[in-house]
Amino acid sequence: SGGGFHKVTREHGHRYMRELFAEPGVLEALDIVSVHAYFQGPDLGPLQQTIQRTRAAAPGVRIWVTETSVPAQGTGSWQSEDWQAQVAVAIVLECLALGVEKVFWHTLFDPPPAAGGQLRSGTRTNSLLVRAQGGELQDKPVARSWRALASLLEGVDRGEIQGLEATGGRAWQVGTHQVLWGEGEVSVASEASRAWSLVNGEEVPLVARGIHRRVDLTGRGGVVVLSP
Repeated sequence: SGGGFHKVTREHGHRYMRELFAEPGVLEALDIVSVHAYFQGPDLGPLQQTIQRTRAAAPGVRIWVTETSVPAQGTGSWQSEDWQAQVAVAIVLECLALGVEKVFWHTLFDPPPAAGGQLRSGTRTNSLLVRAQGGELQDKPVARSWRALASLLEGVDRGEIQGLEATGGRAWQVGTHQVLWGEGEVSVASEASRAWSLVNGEEVPLVARGIHRRVDLTGRGGVVVLSP
């Protein structure tokens, strides 16, 4: 049994992790380090820092991200159901590319509105599904992108998932495919012949320039797959 390390991006959380793992015998007793990585910003910086700090504090120990998610609503101009659907894909691929063994999304469904229409619970709008007033569960865009990502990952060995250098966004090698994430034009070295939106499956114009392929992710659901 065990608990997840939270707020590793904060100095107090990072210090606690370092000091605990420095105790004699602690690392030798571990099979897995469980960490929680929540954030609301437009980029993956807090997630990356959480994993990097954990790996530095517990070298050689397997890492599970046992809680992570982002809200579909908030004060940031980028926060929306569409952004949540896009960044969920980026979170999973970044974790796997950085060597995380398992990733768990929190939570499954949003609670129904309380009296006055206010949403309850600390995670409020972070879930994959929403429960309507009648009790039925309904998909949010993030549920569709989650299923599409699961299909893309099926049969792909973890060693075939890695981060790639990209201009204008983030990119990952996923087996024979490359996955691009961003808000505008993104370019990556690739021999792909077609591009399609992971969120809605629609074909996306692909521009070939030498060894690079460029796509404009504006209005494309933010996540595009390049295929051979």
